[in-house]
Amino acid sequence: MLLFNNPKGYRKKKQKRYKKIVLKLSVQQMSSLESYCESNNISVNKFIKKSISHVTNGQYHLKLQKEVPHKRQMDLEDLIKQLDNDGEEDGNKTNTIM
Repeated sequence: MLLFNNPKGYRKKKQKRYKKIVLKLSVQQMSSLESYCESNNISVNKFIKKSISHVTNGQYHLKLQKEVPHKRQMDLEDLIKQLDNDGEEDGNKTNTIM
């Protein structure tokens, strides 16, 4: 009884699925890309794959950074706190509607 259809008894390799990516470049961009690749003895496809490999292999981790405002610019939260503190110091508490 044969478990495999292959005469040698090995399983067939699972085919890799690929997605097609299309890039639009101007003539000048393409010529500069080709000249760069030619000078470094690498194909255009290999150059593009190496350029994006750190992202596609999962080695790139997006770090979300809070934008740092200018030193003289206030955040909205700081402005609200300052307005609340100013109203309490004057003794004029304003009624807010929730």
